[in-house]
Amino acid sequence: MKNDQVSTKRDQLLDAAARLFEREGFHAVGIDRVVKEAGVARMTLYNHFAGKHELIEAVLEHRDGVVRERFSTALERAAGDPRGQLLGVFDYLADWFATPGFAGCIFVKAAGEFTDGHESIREAAGAHKRRVAESLAELAREAGANDPDELACELQLVIEGATAQAQMTNCRAATNGHANGHANGNGAAPTRAEVETVLARARVIAELLIDRSLAGR
Repeated sequence: MKNDQVSTKRDQLLDAAARLFEREGFHAVGIDRVVKEAGVARMTLYNHFAGKHELIEAVLEHRDGVVRERFSTALERAAGDPRGQLLGVFDYLADWFATPGFAGCIFVKAAGEFTDGHESIREAAGAHKRRVAESLAELAREAGANDPDELACELQLVIEGATAQAQMTNCRAATNGHANGHANGNGAAPTRAEVETVLARARVIAELLIDRSLAGR
């Protein structure tokens, strides 16, 4: 029972920190904000993590597992053939983009904020992107792509672009909400119609890339 409680406290801290870092960035959020959001004592955080940088590394590791599990589930739910599974990533993106408080990719933010030093944080962010690319390359290989690794890189560029576009749509929604006195502290998620527009364009590009790579196999 005691170990379960310890795990729960740690998970609370990781979930709270992830929400804050995703929404506000890493440098803008201090330890006090994290413990308050998690509803635990400050000493509890230091019982699990030596400091903020270690907490950030743990958050990225935790989020990597969560994201890749959801990613895999979405692909498994997609059409049974590898081509359909490659396109199934857009089902995952649709759910993610429409999540209240959606604020873009936490791994991209980590790489952007920690440009000098703190190589372990940048490595954790980069490792996640490499694992996603490896998953896409494996599916591309099963689908018979001419160059699975190249197709995976191309699809990852489409995914990153769609994510950035959805994030900018969310920023506009939150800004407009503030101007009209309607936005809450978490901002407003993009509407389903806005998300579908971004994803429809990204999916068209992805289909062209996939079909080109499969041509002549």
